[in-house]
Parts: sequence; C-alpha cells; structure tokens
Amino acid sequence: MRWAAGTVYLKWARLDGDPFAITFWQLAFALLVIAACLPMVEGSLQVSQASMRSFLAMIFSGLVGSGLSYFLRFDIVRRLPASTASLGILAVPAVGILSSVILLGERPTLDDLIGFALIFMASACVLLWPQATAPTMRD
Repeated sequence: MRWAAGTVYLKWARLDGDPFAITFWQLAFALLVIAACLPMVEGSLQVSQASMRSFLAMIFSGLVGSGLSYFLRFDIVRRLPASTASLGILAVPAVGILSSVILLGERPTLDDLIGFALIFMASACVLLWPQATAPTMRD
C-alpha cells in the first residue's frame, strides 16, 4: 500500500531531482524515524551482543538492498507510467523464492508455483491493458 501511494505521489509531484539525492534523503529520514521509535519498542539500543559480521550485514542490507532498490524505483517511476513501474513490486515474492531455490537449494511448493502463476497473470493484465482505456496522468 505504501509503495503504491509513493508511486502515485512521485508521479503527481513530478520530482525532477536526482534519483540518488532523493534516495539518500528518503533513507536518512527513515533512519531518523526508526531511531526515534527505537526506545518505544526496544527500550534502548543494545549493540554489545552484535558481532562485526552482523554490523556489516546490516550496512550491506541498508545500502545495497534498500538504497539500490529505492534508487532504481525513483528512476523507473520517472521514466514509466505508474502502472508499468508498479510491476517491480509484483516481482518481489518471485525473486525471493527463486533466490532461495538458487542459494539455499530449496524446492518451490505448489503454493509457490500458484503464486508465480498469479504474479504472471497480474503482470500480463497490466502490460496487455488497452492503452486507449488505461488511465494516464498527462498535463
């Protein structure tokens, strides 16, 4: 829901800034919100039990996982219609399952295969939607 609202907002606001700068400021703001909410959830920041490997994994996840995905999202939303740009969100579960198959050797279940089929059908519906009746956000 938040990704959809964010995509619609980005198309409406027509932000012409550099995607890298927009990504940086969005992640910086998110860090401040998380830091402000931490005492309410955890009580205090407890880093004494964390290993260096955990810190490196957190930094990698934040910079590569979140940072790169937001950077690409802002660039894609600027170049494509919102309906097409939102197809990337549909791919998240499929990429997760395929990654677990490749990296962990897991086997997809029947539910996974049904999910793939539904994701494929949803993507096809968006891509094959007649352009004459598709909603657009033009000047």
